[in-house]
Amino acid sequence: MLKFIRDNESGREVFLFSPFFDLLAFYQNVFDQGETHHPGLVRLSAEFLKRSGLDIDPTSMISCSRNSAFSNFVVGRPSFWRAWFEIAEKLFRMAEDPSDPHHSRLNAVANYHEGDAQYKLFILERIATCVMQHYDLGKIKAYPLQTSFGDAKFWNQFFPELMIMDSMKFCYLECGNKLYLEIYQAMRQRIESLETGGSSARRGGGP
Repeated sequence: MLKFIRDNESGREVFLFSPFFDLLAFYQNVFDQGETHHPGLVRLSAEFLKRSGLDIDPTSMISCSRNSAFSNFVVGRPSFWRAWFEIAEKLFRMAEDPSDPHHSRLNAVANYHEGDAQYKLFILERIATCVMQHYDLGKIKAYPLQTSFGDAKFWNQFFPELMIMDSMKFCYLECGNKLYLEIYQAMRQRIESLETGGSSARRGGGP
């Protein structure tokens, strides 16, 4: 990790070491992925982000493996963490104040692997991706973790498609040409139809 950072630190602000490449590639963004495991996450996140003064819509945000992360596998310069902390502090205050209108929903429990976790934690781990939405792509460097996946069967079956989907989202973010986004969306729809509505993707063991 340290060697990767040193070899690529010139002009970079953030370094990513996120697992679950298949989930980052398949879904439109990390909130879209979370919604399949924790229904209501997108709406709650949208309301929280709006209240926090952030111009980010999780229903339309596009992210790929090179500007998003799961589980806070992120190394960033102090300016990145200051921005992250400002958002995280607002989340903490809302969740800890019983009189806050979002208190109960942020502390609601969702099934998570072998146990339970509160919804606020699923928003918390996606704050890094929100911060990166305001970064030029050239300021972010992602470690190539294409072999780290959430669902081995899903990954093995659709390896070429996932690589292309991730690349199409990156190209869209880089130049804004909607053709790239249309290709991504068409490939996703094809996989979902083959997997009977995306059931394989939903089985993925991501966050």
